[in-house]
Amino acid sequence: EMFRTFNYGIGMVLVVPKDSADDIISRLKGLNEEAYIIGEIDTCKGECNQVELV
Repeated sequence: EMFRTFNYGIGMVLVVPKDSADDIISRLKGLNEEAYIIGEIDTCKGECNQVELV
């Protein structure tokens, strides 16, 4: 009940290679875990002084 009432954030975050993401999501769902792709990491193009969250 508390999980539905209070915001516990997104939980555990895994950073994996893009070409492995679908396989890892399938394995996690096979273990009855909810799994989603929530973003990606990209290289900087030009001068980068900060992290950009989109």
